[in-house]
Amino acid sequence: MKRRTCKAVGACGLTLWFAAPVAGATFVVAPNGNDANPGTIAQPWKTIQHAANVVPSGSLVEVRAGIYKELVTVTVSGNATAGPVVFRPFPGEVAIFDGTGVTVPNADIGFFFIDGRDWITIEGFEFRNLTTATAARTPIAIHIRGAAEHITLRDNLIHDITTTNANGNAHGIAIYADAVAPVTSLVLDGNEIHSCKLGSSEAMAINGNVDGFLVIDNLVHDCDNIGIVMIGGEGTAPQPALDRARNGRVENNVVFTIDSLANPAYGGERSADGIYVDGGCCIEIDRNTVHHANLGIEIASEHEGLYSEEVVITNNIVHGCHVAGISLGGYDTNVGGARLVTVVNNSLYRNDSDLTGSGELMLQDDVSDCVVRNNILTAGTQAVIVSNPFTHTQNVVINNNQHHTPAGAAAALYALNNVEYTGFAAWQSGTGQDAASHFGSPGFVAGGVSPDLHLKPSSVCIDAGLTSLLPGTAGLDRDGLLRVAGASVDRGAYEFGSVAPGLGDLSGDGVVDGADLALLLGVWGACVECAEDFDGDGSVTSADLAILLGAWSAG
Repeated sequence: MKRRTCKAVGACGLTLWFAAPVAGATFVVAPNGNDANPGTIAQPWKTIQHAANVVPSGSLVEVRAGIYKELVTVTVSGNATAGPVVFRPFPGEVAIFDGTGVTVPNADIGFFFIDGRDWITIEGFEFRNLTTATAARTPIAIHIRGAAEHITLRDNLIHDITTTNANGNAHGIAIYADAVAPVTSLVLDGNEIHSCKLGSSEAMAINGNVDGFLVIDNLVHDCDNIGIVMIGGEGTAPQPALDRARNGRVENNVVFTIDSLANPAYGGERSADGIYVDGGCCIEIDRNTVHHANLGIEIASEHEGLYSEEVVITNNIVHGCHVAGISLGGYDTNVGGARLVTVVNNSLYRNDSDLTGSGELMLQDDVSDCVVRNNILTAGTQAVIVSNPFTHTQNVVINNNQHHTPAGAAAALYALNNVEYTGFAAWQSGTGQDAASHFGSPGFVAGGVSPDLHLKPSSVCIDAGLTSLLPGTAGLDRDGLLRVAGASVDRGAYEFGSVAPGLGDLSGDGVVDGADLALLLGVWGACVECAEDFDGDGSVTSADLAILLGAWSAG
């Protein structure tokens, strides 16, 4: 099934457009080349930087196998007519950027640096071994700044990007949008980042004036700070109103072993998130798996008076995290909070393995107008389901969930506005929360360190959720199958007995009708990897409309 990449994203309703590349000239770079050559396969250039200085819009730059010690600044752009400038390895070959022996410069440029350029694609490279011990120098594999549109980073392997200084920073991928015009139509697709020592920074960061992004199918693991983060409020953008990542989707990523315990910047604290929204807005976090991070998914703001808001968390698996499964709100009373967050149809399993008392769902400071429904919350032996050590939680609705702990309902632990409750019944009666929820085994296929959180045929969670609570964009479960397969939606991230959507069923409701037609017409024209592009030709046209009409009213 094709990925859907051209939809209205988040509650703010911005539409992302990803146009199809137009064929252009191909240029070749090789270790034995010469920049005075014409850049052909017979007479290649020697440096990627030369290509990044001279190729026209729509060009394809293919890099032959070898080790490249370059730090490349892209000075060219593609455009909507000619298409992007694409940098990639030569087909069937491995091109490696290696930082061994390379001095990280004072300027934060990275192996690839894009500043105020448009329509650039970087795909398929390996980036490795860029290291510094100097606090003022920041190693980065791929770095984007300024205003930019249609930047795609796809299928890159990034590892061993390292700062060894306790006051230092490092990034795998960093987008710092610091202009009045935004970075928009940004795609981070299929990259792997691992084994990075990040100091006070993150493996994959989207920061500042970024308006419209898709983070999909990435693998981030074995790093000593935050895996994927969307940031606002750090003064990155020149105007406060623009200084937040917004209108984006974080989908189908896998993040694991994210642990700041040995990071010298954190003094032995475990505070690294798998996925983190820090002051961002209008973001969907859907169908991801996070495990063995310090915190699984966190929605907060580290800046007083600011919020992460209008965030939708659906169909995610979070298990085995050291501190908490999902956390909402600021870590202290002098920072910001979270509001208008929707947490629906997620499966949380035996988090808080360090027995901190944070539990499966942690409400921190300044949490308001949030909804937590249709989830499965399964605690470990400590039995903490919901924690809330602060007193500024208001208008939070927690209901229609499945609770479980091996210790039983009477031993389950909860807190709301710093009032503690022992036992599921006491929680219900004392708070009015979870009145329509159920306590008992959810009937997972398997537990343990690597659990299988699919539902058994006998599970009480099947058809136990409320379909009316699903956000409009949550049409698929964690497996990419139809979100509703029976009389009602199941609780948790997986839908028992479901099937893949049929051709033409763009909305995922099991039929092809006017809702699907509206989605198709909404992305008419050039569109890369869109679900609406049924014939796969890179655009949505009358041919795709004919296919949809041919499937009309079919499941």
